[in-house]
Amino acid sequence: MTTHHMRRRKNPVREGFFNERLRTGLYAPAAVLGLDFAGPDTDDLDALILLEDGDGVLTGLEVVLYSVRRGSAVIGAFDSLLGLPIEEGDVLTLPTAAGAFPAIFIPAEALGLGTLRSGSTAFTFGDELDALDLQGVPEPCKLPARLLGLADVRRILASANAILT
Repeated sequence: MTTHHMRRRKNPVREGFFNERLRTGLYAPAAVLGLDFAGPDTDDLDALILLEDGDGVLTGLEVVLYSVRRGSAVIGAFDSLLGLPIEEGDVLTLPTAAGAFPAIFIPAEALGLGTLRSGSTAFTFGDELDALDLQGVPEPCKLPARLLGLADVRRILASANAILT
C-alpha cells in the first residue's frame, strides 16, 4: 500500500500574499445599490467598476458603476436621476436617495446599444452590456468630482433628452 502525501496549499491571506488591509465580507448590500427590491437575488450584476478611497467602507467618496444582466427585476424600473426606465445596457450608479432605484450614469444609447426606450431594437429586450473598463484613472480624491461634476450631469441629461426626443 502506497501512502501519498498531499502538499498543503498556502493560504494567501494567512501567509501574507495580499495587503494586510484586505477585508472580506459584504462591501455594499443590494439595497444600497438600489437592487433586489423584488426580493433576494432578483437582480444580478454583469459589470462592475469600483474606485475605492482606501478605507474598505462605502462612505460616498467612492465611485461605483455597474450594469445589470438581462432578466434582473430592476429592468424597466425608473432610475432615480433621469426618470428613465432602466435597461440592461445602461451604466448605473448609486441611487440619488436611500430606498430608490439606481441612477443611470451613462444611458445605453450613448454607448451605441439598442434599447426598448429608444425603439432601436427589433427584439423585446435591449442590448446587454457585459463588461466595463475605465481608462486613464485620475487621482482618487479628484475622481468623484470629475465623474460626477455638474457639467457631466448636465451633459448626461442633455444626451438622454436628445435620445428620447
